[in-house]
Amino acid sequence: MSGKQTEETGPLSKALEEIKALGEPKREANGLLAFSYYKEVFSIIMKNAKSSFAEEKQQLLVQRRDFLRNNKTNEYKELVMEMVTKEEKVGTDLLGDAMEHIGLNEQEFMQTHQFYMMNPQTQQILMQAQMGGDASTKTPPSISRQKAKQIFFDSEEKKFESMKKMM
Repeated sequence: MSGKQTEETGPLSKALEEIKALGEPKREANGLLAFSYYKEVFSIIMKNAKSSFAEEKQQLLVQRRDFLRNNKTNEYKELVMEMVTKEEKVGTDLLGDAMEHIGLNEQEFMQTHQFYMMNPQTQQILMQAQMGGDASTKTPPSISRQKAKQIFFDSEEKKFESMKKMM
């Protein structure tokens, strides 16, 4: 392990355990990781990266909605960019440590990733893994009726304010 992560030690060790359970890295004749093995490793990394950022993301989402509600568009945009950057960094750090764990350097990882991303079929599978898996197995988020009403009223109020500005 490279020690890049301090807070993510839990998700990192969990991810490494799951990867270790897959067995030895499987390679194709061309030297690249076998797609089935790579896909599993990639899915494990993405799942653990998302879970390690989930709590902070929830707090940032509350702040983001507050900015939107109060028409603070610049702050909203900055926060969205910050969230995306943080989430990508968590995933990248975890991926780097996992690749090091299985004995893959950055160049080999990039070659493997590019090779599979050039094939439309494998690309689609990897994109699903990156987005959190198969959408058909996910349950839709649930919100209370009161929260749904509040969201509706807020959006209607924003429309009304926007219309007033046009007049």
